[in-house]
Amino acid sequence: MKAMKPKTLIVYEDAQEDLAQAARDMERLAQSSGAAVRLRAASAVTVSEVLASRLYVFGARAPESPFYAELRRLFQGINLAGRRAAFFGSPGSEGVATLKASLKDTDIAFSGPDLDIGSGPEAVAAWFKAAMDF
Repeated sequence: MKAMKPKTLIVYEDAQEDLAQAARDMERLAQSSGAAVRLRAASAVTVSEVLASRLYVFGARAPESPFYAELRRLFQGINLAGRRAAFFGSPGSEGVATLKASLKDTDIAFSGPDLDIGSGPEAVAAWFKAAMDF
């Protein structure tokens, strides 16, 4: 019996084209594996999309990015136990660390190491496949 893929929400920081491109690549990978996936810029994510998902993939660069402000506010009062989050960004950026800190009280599990999107498409594909294995 084939394992079901988790409903996945891929979120990237607005106005960061390299993060958006990596997110689109991940969306294609998820779709090709038969997963239910949504791709959103951080400022466009809705509460219902967060509640409907089991795996979150967040791309961030800027610490305290204003585009993630509503999500950070949501994370202050939501329980995400039984769900996982994976993170991608560029080396030396503090956006991922800030986002992880905002999720600390949600009971969400973090999935593996963070992805450096500069590591190339093969690394992105391998990392995303590992993140999808719930």
